[in-house]
Amino acid sequence: MCGGRPRGTGDPLRRSADRVEHLLGSPLYADHIPLEIALDTPDLLRAFIPYAHAQSGIRDELTARAIAVVDTHRSRFKRELLREAAYGDFGDAV
Repeated sequence: MCGGRPRGTGDPLRRSADRVEHLLGSPLYADHIPLEIALDTPDLLRAFIPYAHAQSGIRDELTARAIAVVDTHRSRFKRELLREAAYGDFGDAV
């Protein structure tokens, strides 16, 4: 869930709407991660963000914005990830 190049503070407990959009906006399938696990990324973020923000004292409205981005990008992220995985020879594709 690091999302490529470092962004923001680098604190893994701080997932701003921009960081979430960056992570889910351009899914890249890495074949060393099982596809079933990669497909769970939006759901994992949706569960992790409220916990992480509570631990960091982040305001509820910022948490709500980050969750809204997850909800907006969830289906497209999974579709694009499956499409990208289909181009390769990934035996674990669901």
